[in-house]
Amino acid sequence: LVVLDLSSKQLTGPLFKIVSNLTNIMFLDVSDNSLSGNIQSDLWKYNDHPTLEYINLSGNHFTGIVSLYRSFPFLICN
Repeated sequence: LVVLDLSSKQLTGPLFKIVSNLTNIMFLDVSDNSLSGNIQSDLWKYNDHPTLEYINLSGNHFTGIVSLYRSFPFLICN
C-alpha cells in the first residue's frame, strides 16, 4: 500500500495506532478527523520510512510541535 486517503472518516485516537504497519506508504492523508496525541512523537516514528513523501494532518486535534529529524517534502498541518 503506497497511497492511503483517510480524510473525513471520523477517525479518533493517535495517528500511530492507525498507520503503524504501513512501512511503504508514500501518500498519507488523515485530514479532517478527530485524531489526537503528540504529533512529534507520532511523526518521529516515520523518520525511518524514507518512502513517505506527502502527509496531510490538518483538521485534527494534535498537540506538540512539528520538529523532525527528516523533513517531509509535503507536510500539511494546521
